[in-house]
Amino acid sequence: MIGYAPTTVRAIRLGESSVIMADIVLAPVAATLDSVNVIAGGASPLDERGSDIGGNAQDALQGALFSLDPSDLAALAAAVPGVMAIPGANGVIAGYSMLGASPDQNSVLLDGTTFDGVALPPDAIASAKLASTTFDPARGNFAGGQMSINTKRGNDFLQGTARVGLADPHLAWADPAAPTTISRDLEMSGGVSGPIRRGSAYFSLALSSNEATRYLLSLSSLDGPRLDQYGLTRE
Repeated sequence: MIGYAPTTVRAIRLGESSVIMADIVLAPVAATLDSVNVIAGGASPLDERGSDIGGNAQDALQGALFSLDPSDLAALAAAVPGVMAIPGANGVIAGYSMLGASPDQNSVLLDGTTFDGVALPPDAIASAKLASTTFDPARGNFAGGQMSINTKRGNDFLQGTARVGLADPHLAWADPAAPTTISRDLEMSGGVSGPIRRGSAYFSLALSSNEATRYLLSLSSLDGPRLDQYGLTRE
């Protein structure tokens, strides 16, 4: 039996009886297993080539790097089919639910390390995949969904990107009969990467800034058509 030392017992017939009885007691002993050799391959399980081992990881970017706010991780996850967005108090996406699990059951991995933040600079994100099961042995610590994000890495070439997104009431056309005011959003982001020492050391830097202005609806902000719609006059 595993966990016990082998024992040999010699049974001897006593007298003319046809029954031979022998009591055997095994002594417990620590079992030494054979050695296991593990050889690392060329790709990490968290690399883009091996991130779908479980067979259910879905791409969360889908061109989102060109949206106004691609750094919102909850919004990225909510864009994946089968994910239900959880709205916040101001109407923006505050979280997401997968398979009916609470949003606090989700987790985020940033380059293989647990990440507690809610946003990243868009130019820092190289790939993002969302998994819903722990079939992959490289995943765990979640019951809903797990977002695995890999950041961009530098190479021997110096390169950079810059993006600017602007939503302004003066650049938009609004229905004169609609009392909803148009907000102003200014999003600026960029990144630069290159070599510190060619062939051995690299750097990657990304920054993001967002300025949002929400105009509250008041009598002073209503124009003529809207005042007529509500039967009001300005004196």
